[in-house]
Amino acid sequence: MRPLVIRYFNETRKIHQNFTDPLIREQQKIDLKIRYRNLFSPIIGKDRSNRFFAEEQLFRKRVREELRQRKKV
Repeated sequence: MRPLVIRYFNETRKIHQNFTDPLIREQQKIDLKIRYRNLFSPIIGKDRSNRFFAEEQLFRKRVREELRQRKKV
């Protein structure tokens, strides 16, 4: 599972670097998530693979909030 997760994060980073149009970037990220959900599902199941992406989104949101708080202080 770990190699797949690392590959997923690397591909996410490449999408942010290569696509400047926000709509195309979002579409590429959605396509990537669907592809990796299909790869994760046989290993951890469909529910847990969906939860992986939800938790990733929550984590990124919390990091952004923390960074905003640190800038204010």
